Amino acid sequence: MISPYADSESYLLNSSSSGNCPVVFLRWCWRSYLSIYDEENKHNRQLIDNCKWRNSELWRMCNLLDDVPSDLSGPLASKFLVSTALACPLHDEGVEFVEKLRSNGATLDHIEARGSHCIALSQLDIKARTDFLEKFKRNVFGSNN
Repeated sequence: MISPYADSESYLLNSSSSGNCPVVFLRWCWRSYLSIYDEENKHNRQLIDNCKWRNSELWRMCNLLDDVPSDLSGPLASKFLVSTALACPLHDEGVEFVEKLRSNGATLDHIEARGSHCIALSQLDIKARTDFLEKFKRNVFGSNN
């Protein structure tokens, strides 16, 4: 979960596709994490824009898209491996994160899978799962293993 707003198009389109992690639960997680208690059932964006953390130094811990380092291209820079699933409520924010990392020079492998929100790759299609594990192995252990 990258954006606390939880209101991208994929949240709407895939709101019932993930039995493991439904959208209502994802939004509840953000509200709990940010100590937002809402009796009026307002939309996440309105609640989060007005929460006590929004203008604090800690906001970068809440919305990762706001704090991606500007230069990720140096020789000591980390490599990134990102998996998104087409039927996942988190799909759009994952793709946005990939685009932000790439625009900041990151070395990145992005695996676009069929399936939904995954826990330990369990709901990704077999090709994406195999691809993810191979790229993980290559990035962690090197290209010769």
